[in-house]
Amino acid sequence: MHYIDEYEQEGVYDGMLLELSRLNFNLVRILHLKELKDLSLWWRDLYETMKLPYARDRMVEIYFWTYGMLHEEDYSRARILFAKVFGMVSLLDDTFDVHATLEECHKLNEAMQRWDENEVSILPEYLHMLYIKTLGNFKEFEDALEPNHKYRMTYIKKAYKLSSEYYLREAVLSSKKYRPSFKEHEEISNMTSGLPMLTLVTLMGYGDVATQEVFEWVDRVPGMVRAGSQVTRFLNDMSSY
Repeated sequence: MHYIDEYEQEGVYDGMLLELSRLNFNLVRILHLKELKDLSLWWRDLYETMKLPYARDRMVEIYFWTYGMLHEEDYSRARILFAKVFGMVSLLDDTFDVHATLEECHKLNEAMQRWDENEVSILPEYLHMLYIKTLGNFKEFEDALEPNHKYRMTYIKKAYKLSSEYYLREAVLSSKKYRPSFKEHEEISNMTSGLPMLTLVTLMGYGDVATQEVFEWVDRVPGMVRAGSQVTRFLNDMSSY
């Protein structure tokens, strides 16, 4: 929108182009507001059902992050799926990071690796809904994909489980009051930044341009993804220091 205003101040500009740009901006803004409303309703139901008062209530923040990255109208489904998975993993992160005991962390990770509703019994009662809702929502995410895109959920689930493993590793180090070397910290925190997993999630809602070859490449956490994780983690660490 800032550029639209600046364009009008130029000595020579195309009036039709300017008007169409404003109309397009307003149409996309309406779409963004509708998405935020739908996501807020989904999140409120999820958040109140899980009853995890220690977890951050942050869907608006997550959506700002999402549409700043994927603002185009064509990526509506990608934004919705990304924001929902981001919200789910945020709840998982907060559980490992600020509330669960070490024993509960081990049990939660064990259940996540098994990915079976029958395993809910190994968890403390307050985590039952977190686990059930996670599996249920991921099933809905898969159902939203076209038949030839359902393979993508294999990569998403694998990355989600891997995030759980790294959250557990952080919890173990914290419980031991172990101060890792910079290299050790970087290895773990690159993964717990969430970016490797969320990069795959970004692709989940794309069309055919996101081929299985692309998923294979991102799944290996190439240098570009790792660099993004480092920037994300270091900025976060500096802001909270």
